[in-house]
Amino acid sequence: MSCIERSLDVWETGPLWSASSMLRRLDDRIRDLCARAVKTQDSAELHNIFCELRAAMKEHIKRLRRLAVDFPKSQRRAG
Repeated sequence: MSCIERSLDVWETGPLWSASSMLRRLDDRIRDLCARAVKTQDSAELHNIFCELRAAMKEHIKRLRRLAVDFPKSQRRAG
């Protein structure tokens, strides 16, 4: 059975605080998935958790890249 990745893409351009709070929520989701992976003894559930974790980590990387690209633009507007 292959991993079906769910899109967690809820990125919206907006104020930095909203991007930061979205990253925090995704960080919490990743921490929760890691904790569940450590606790589970069921290999099928572990596979599902790893699929979700992989998708969440990809989304996290995507959001960080967007923040990095937009960072100089934010600094120019503020300064």
